[in-house]
Amino acid sequence: MSSVYDNSWKDLKTVIAYGFGQVGKRYIELFQKHFLVKCIVDNNSEVNSWKNIPIVPVQEMITCRKDEKIVIFASRTAYQSIKKSLEQYELEEQKDFC
Repeated sequence: MSSVYDNSWKDLKTVIAYGFGQVGKRYIELFQKHFLVKCIVDNNSEVNSWKNIPIVPVQEMITCRKDEKIVIFASRTAYQSIKKSLEQYELEEQKDFC
């Protein structure tokens, strides 16, 4: 594993998926083969769940998150915006999300 991630990523079993746009819809299903996806974060979703995974706004994810890591599924431009949003909640890139 790359040294940019702390050791808590090593035995990762549960993740939170952030983003339910084109990228998210394409890759979340693949992630489900290897991880339990606790929820999907999307602030503009018109649905409440996808394949039995709840879709929640960022504020709800923050309140229910324990030690799960957040995996962002977004374009490079959207990633930067999401990164800034998560940093406002004192989450750290590579430690809490990537």
